[in-house]
Amino acid sequence: MTRNTSSNTSWNAQVALEQNTRYNVTQIHGQRIFGPPPDWEGSPPPRGCEVYICNIPLNVFENELLPLFQSVGRIYKFRLMMDYNGLNRGFAFVNYAHEKEAIFAVKTLNNHEIRPGHSLHVLVSIDKCHLYLGGLPRDKYKMEILLEMKILTDGVKDVILGPVDEGASRPSNYGFVYVHYASHTAATNARRKLMRSPFYLWRKLIDVQWPTPGEVAKVQNLRFTVPRLHEHLGGRAINGSSASSETSTQM
Repeated sequence: MTRNTSSNTSWNAQVALEQNTRYNVTQIHGQRIFGPPPDWEGSPPPRGCEVYICNIPLNVFENELLPLFQSVGRIYKFRLMMDYNGLNRGFAFVNYAHEKEAIFAVKTLNNHEIRPGHSLHVLVSIDKCHLYLGGLPRDKYKMEILLEMKILTDGVKDVILGPVDEGASRPSNYGFVYVHYASHTAATNARRKLMRSPFYLWRKLIDVQWPTPGEVAKVQNLRFTVPRLHEHLGGRAINGSSASSETSTQM
């Protein structure tokens, strides 16, 4: 099968970067990985050295991204998420050699305009210890959800309801919560278990996803009503309906 133009661009970019950087390159599980560098010695960088990049145009590849992010620090590993058509999926991760380089990358490259009118979003990445659960009945309270998730999965530490309805006598949920696990491993195992087959709670089909980096903290700090949440949830289903249909019923 003949590759399309974008696929050829992606392929050529990979070959050129392999030759120019001498990085090890692998492609596995929908991601293309550059690194570690051939002269790297010792252990991988500690936590806090990775940044998350999103809002990447689908036809932008490592030949543009890697030099840009190398300009602010030494890269240990670069991971670009790919689809089966040879296009990127709009986000990537860069692991720097030192935490100060990751922080500098965020300060320097967040909102960098990589295409006219198209800016990258860059923030420090953290281990995924939360799961997003959408489509919940809104009459269920925190302790009910917490107890149910502790029965179903291991390592549950807390349930985060999201925005606070300051006028409510008992804070209920907005149709979604974040389940906080003790570790990334516990969250991964829980996600795998819950996604083996359609997952129901209280006869409702539940949407299980990883939150995007920074999403949990952002939603926790909100103090407005459901329609304003959709921009932070990326159109994700809430209480069993899409963001667009939910917004129309609330307005």
